[in-house]
Amino acid sequence: MTETTDTTPAEYKVLNSDGTFSKTVGNTVKNDAKAEITTTSKYGNYEIDIKDLELEVGNVQGVVMETKEGKKYGLEHLQNIWLTPSELAFAAVPFTENHGNVQSYLRYQDIPGQTISKITYLLKDADDIEIDTDLFCKLLAPENYSIQGDESANYSKDGTQIHYTVTSDDSKYALGRIVSRNKDVDIANVKDENGTLNLPKEVVPGKYQFIFTNDKYADLSFTATINSGLTADKFHFENNALKLDENEAGLTLKEYLNATTSAKVNDTEYKGGKGRKFGKVAFNEDGSINLDAKYSNDGKDEPVFKDAGTYKIELSADGYPDLTFEVTK
Repeated sequence: MTETTDTTPAEYKVLNSDGTFSKTVGNTVKNDAKAEITTTSKYGNYEIDIKDLELEVGNVQGVVMETKEGKKYGLEHLQNIWLTPSELAFAAVPFTENHGNVQSYLRYQDIPGQTISKITYLLKDADDIEIDTDLFCKLLAPENYSIQGDESANYSKDGTQIHYTVTSDDSKYALGRIVSRNKDVDIANVKDENGTLNLPKEVVPGKYQFIFTNDKYADLSFTATINSGLTADKFHFENNALKLDENEAGLTLKEYLNATTSAKVNDTEYKGGKGRKFGKVAFNEDGSINLDAKYSNDGKDEPVFKDAGTYKIELSADGYPDLTFEVTK
């Protein structure tokens, strides 16, 4: 060691005379962020979302959960913590997440039925953050519990109907959430009548996950695509602008552009979040092409239409026909 400092680090260990180290010495500060838990997740049996918690993933060394029952559980990167540290997930039984990775679950096998009372973020060169919670980990649904629903339905401006059947012994399930494009949909005007969901006109064509909840057991869900009923010849592209004919369903071009799921520009593919954003990034509100469209990646701009020339565009959107057209810059 060639340098010393009089400044006390945010965290440190004491080297004892016998050569052993003490436990980590540091400060922990309270944070009043609100946490929610769901049993509907692509990444585990449970997912915790902490609102308004802004942390850089590189500064998070780990996360510890504590329960009212006196147990502690450690969470680790790539298994439970990802690019957005405010989102945590874990599995209590064998689980394969949506990218095909098998999640570690043995340490969490006994967490169903417990209540998470505290979450602590262990931070590098900073005070650790402690968040008080009251998150009940519902019991996993018995194997004979299930839900079946329509895989698709046709959109109607007078109300779209989705049919479903729940098998759950004496446990009652009710519609708790509808999720589309990773966001919750307003269900205030959704009516549930004897296994039929009557959806308002605002639930436009797209892919939706219908999540049914129970106070004791994990959620049950199914996914359905609401089809527009439109054909490709209802769309027209000319003068670098996309237009949609008036139609019986009353659907608009804006609704279509908000529904894009993937795009291909010449040989460049846009999938995932970039695909979902393509309608807003590459088009102006009037349907004209934004020739200056760009994505930001790691602080660098990636133009969609970099050079002058002709670009072949292939667009996909759940519930709509695929479209192909050419853009000229």
